[in-house]
Amino acid sequence: MNILPHGKDQLHHAYFFTFQNRRETLPEFLEGIEQGLNISIHGNPDLIVWDYEKFSIEHARDLKELVLTKPIDTRIVILSVGHILNEAQNALLKIFEDPPTRTHFFIIAETSSFLLPTLASRLSLFTQKHKGNKKYEKEATTFINGSIPDKMEIAAKISEEGNELVRQFLGEVEQALSQDISEHKDVLREIIDAKEFLLLPSAHKKGLLESIALSISK
Repeated sequence: MNILPHGKDQLHHAYFFTFQNRRETLPEFLEGIEQGLNISIHGNPDLIVWDYEKFSIEHARDLKELVLTKPIDTRIVILSVGHILNEAQNALLKIFEDPPTRTHFFIIAETSSFLLPTLASRLSLFTQKHKGNKKYEKEATTFINGSIPDKMEIAAKISEEGNELVRQFLGEVEQALSQDISEHKDVLREIIDAKEFLLLPSAHKKGLLESIALSISK
């Protein structure tokens, strides 16, 4: 994966990438970092990789404390996130307004819909850079545009899949709705919450999908 068109001497202080499935794409993303920036991704104390479904203010504080230490060479911080809470975004904004020395941030997510305008203005955005394989493209289209009975049929079908595949389906729905964030803001928030619930083995998949289907129809 070609991450950036330039080397580490010309890096912006903070980037934001969207991918169809951030966790599946992360290994390829790391390889792109290694090749594009000519740094090691193994045993490198200057490479920080964090993965959170919901990035909180506590995580932001931990990050701020971490970057106060000086890097050995060039520090690369990769944050793989499902969502960043508003309080955490404000904390990140303060970090990005006065970037630490020789430190560069890469945030990867499945949508940019949760970004506050103030934080987005501090990021170099690479949205839709790599969409990946859309396993549920047809089902996602029907789930968004179909009649309520059709939506419910899709909800019942997808709910029979494992939790991670249901999360992937919701990621495809989320990406499609993110083309018009202002219109679908409430539904996008519900999808983000549902994807977090689906990290629990006991999550009621059918109920979550039906609720989102009805929200889209409003």
